[in-house]
Formats: sequence, C-alpha cells, structure tokens
Amino acid sequence: MAMLFDKYRPKNLNEVVGQDISNGLERQIEQTGLPHTIISGKKGSDKVEFVYALSRTAFGEQFENNTEFASVEEFFSRTKNDLKDDPKFSRYFKEARQETKRLYQRYDIDKSAGSVSKENAFKQYIKTMSSNHPVGQANYRLLVLFEAERLSKNLQNALRRTIEKYGDNCRYAFIVTDLNNLIPALQSRCLHIPTKTTENTQKRIKKAIKQEKINITKEATKVLLYTTENDPIQSFLLLETLNSTTTQKITVEDIKKTMKQTTKTNIKQSLQKAVNGKTKQAIKKTDQLIYQENQKFDKLLQKWSKTINNLPLNDQTKAKIKIELAELDKNITQLPEDPNQKKKYGRTLYKQFLANINQQTKPNQT
Repeated sequence: MAMLFDKYRPKNLNEVVGQDISNGLERQIEQTGLPHTIISGKKGSDKVEFVYALSRTAFGEQFENNTEFASVEEFFSRTKNDLKDDPKFSRYFKEARQETKRLYQRYDIDKSAGSVSKENAFKQYIKTMSSNHPVGQANYRLLVLFEAERLSKNLQNALRRTIEKYGDNCRYAFIVTDLNNLIPALQSRCLHIPTKTTENTQKRIKKAIKQEKINITKEATKVLLYTTENDPIQSFLLLETLNSTTTQKITVEDIKKTMKQTTKTNIKQSLQKAVNGKTKQAIKKTDQLIYQENQKFDKLLQKWSKTINNLPLNDQTKAKIKIELAELDKNITQLPEDPNQKKKYGRTLYKQFLANINQQTKPNQT
C-alpha cells in the first residue's frame, strides 16, 4: 500500500479552501500570476495540503522544480557547526561572509568580516533562492517558509525588502499558526488564506478507510482522529501503522497499545539521539511527545529519569545528566500555567537540555 497521506492528499485548491476562494485564486493565478500568500491555521489544519495544491495550480507538472520548501524551525534549531557541515547550507555561510567583505570594501571600513551568524546565513539562503531562475515555462518560482512566525523581527524586515527586490522572479508563501506574529509590513504585502481544520482530515481518513478496505470500528476511527487532534499527517501515519500491525478488526484498544508503544520508543530515542550528538533529531522526538502525544512535562521528566538509568553510560555521566534534568525540572515549574505558553517556553528549555547532554558524554561510554 502506497503512503496513504500522499495518496489521499488534495489534488486541487477546491478540496482545501472551498470553491469561492479556490475560483478566485485560480483566476488570479491565470491572469496576473501567483500572489504572495500567508497561509494560516491551527495544528491539524490543511496548511501543508494547501501550499501543495497552490503550487500544482501555478506550475502544473513542474511544481516540484519551481517550489522551494524551507523550515524556519528546523534551520534555527540546528547548531551553527551542524549547518556548516551540511552541503545544502554550508555555501550560504561562505557567501554571507563574502558579502560582508564586499560591503566593508565598498564603504572603506577597516574591519574583518568575522564570523557569520545563522541569521545572516539564512538571509543569504533566502536571497539565493529568490534569485534562482524558474524552470520550464514558469515566469517565477515559489519559496515556502514553514513556521514563518518564528522568524525574528530583523529577518522579517529583511524579507520585506527581499520581496520588493525579487517579487517578480519569486513569490513567497508564509505558513503560520499565529498570524499576529508576522509584522504588518509583511501582512500587507500578502493575501491571507485561513485553512480548515477538522472536517477535511475526517473526510480524507474516511475515504481512505473505505477505498483501502481497512477493517476498523467506527468508534476506533473517532478515537484515532481525537488522538491525533485531526492532524492529517499523524492521522494517516497512525492508520497505516494500525493496518499493518493488526490482523483483526482495528479497535480502540489497538490504538491505545500502539500509542503507548510509540510514546515509550520516542522517550528512549529522544535521549539516545541526544547522547549521540543528534540534537536536532532528539528535539524532533521530544516535539512529538509534547505536541502530538500530549505528554505532560512532569510525566516526561519522570520517564526520562528512569530511561537515563538504562543508557550505556558510566555512573558519573548519568549523575551529570540527572543534574541537568533536575535543573530543567526546576525551570519548568516556574513557567506560566497556560498550556500553550508552557509548551512554547518549555520547548526552549528542553532544547537546551538535549543540547547539553552531548557535552556531558560520548556514545557507548561504559
């Protein structure tokens, strides 16, 4: 069975945003070209599906060649050294440094270009992507920025100037959960598209169950969607997992068992990857625990504490990590009680904790 999420992904704008908005956008794309857009929606909405449908509408079969996807969160969660070692991003550190040198020479500034920050490298990445030539018969490219609300105000202002300079060659789509975190100057230059939340995911899941002849109870289908908070990717992944591991009709109990095992695996892997220096992957696993599996911080830290005992490390190193964990626990207890605020600020804390683990040890210590 092919990946269900891709197989049942919406093929046109009408399936994602409704006929009125779809018809208006299609006419605009045909007459004047793709507008700059802000695509907003809560977790579980069709933001990703919308941008794929938008790209297909604008570029047809060449949509993959003319669309660049970038995750703001992924870029800035990585260390500078990790990015410089990545062939995809290393060139932008060099290009940004050369650009700084040229500016200093132009204005006769007696100063070394120095080290390049991640923010300057990201600016250079955006500039390069914006100036690349479109492929085929297209008149422009599309640059999609996921988690755009996480961009600093400095970067957002830089993007405003980039849009003004490269807008004819490149169109921009900003994917956000909170529109208010984008500066007014960006909002005013873009068409705002709010996306749907639960109903599209429910329709797609039920369509997949029917067409793939998946044997699942109605109650289990409801629980599956509730468990994943109607997130389309997570819903289809869980459905595929259940269908491949359950021989009888899928029930609510099967979902509970699968989720329990997934949580246990993610807790173990989040620490193991941190120990092995794979901080980005460790953070991703922890994000799944907090945002997708709704783990509470106190329960997560308790399970981490138990898991540390089973890591292949000597007692001294385990003790150091537990000290870091105790510090994390203390800081989390001081966070706001509001769940969304707690997750937001808590993420900064556990990112630092996971990054510190590798500084305490090396893999396979005994």
